[in-house]
Amino acid sequence: MYEGACTRRQWTLAARAYLLHLVGCTIFADKSATSVSVFYLELFVDLRHTGGYSWAAAALTHMYEQLGDGSYANTRQLAGYVTLLASWIYEHFSSIGQRQLRDDYVEDESRCMKYVVGSRLSTLASVRMQLDSLCIGVVQWMPLKSIERCVLLSGFHYFQGTFD
Repeated sequence: MYEGACTRRQWTLAARAYLLHLVGCTIFADKSATSVSVFYLELFVDLRHTGGYSWAAAALTHMYEQLGDGSYANTRQLAGYVTLLASWIYEHFSSIGQRQLRDDYVEDESRCMKYVVGSRLSTLASVRMQLDSLCIGVVQWMPLKSIERCVLLSGFHYFQGTFD
């Protein structure tokens, strides 16, 4: 659909198809790995509003729900944006999982790019055991503290709306 829309120069349709794929297969992925819920179509009816949605909050909520489902003993697979979850875990809990750092990582890249993904995977059962034995002393409460001087936030804003 995406390629056909691009060929016909239907850019809005192509953008909708791409965003639907992005949302359904990464941010809000489910265990099917091939299906995207029609629920997400409504989000892209008017692309002018898409940038105003709280995607981060929605992604975290979705991941929280998936983690809740993954906490059951009979669960064998975790759905959701696992790359985001793995990167967050690697940053805050360096003793969990089998993290492997990339040799060519540069600090201005996305934090997800810092790790080699898929080279050595931990099983859900082994991660559960590591979480159960976790001590407060090994938690990195502020993993970005070492680079905060390098990041300029003056050009960013996080509030959209009006104050009453």
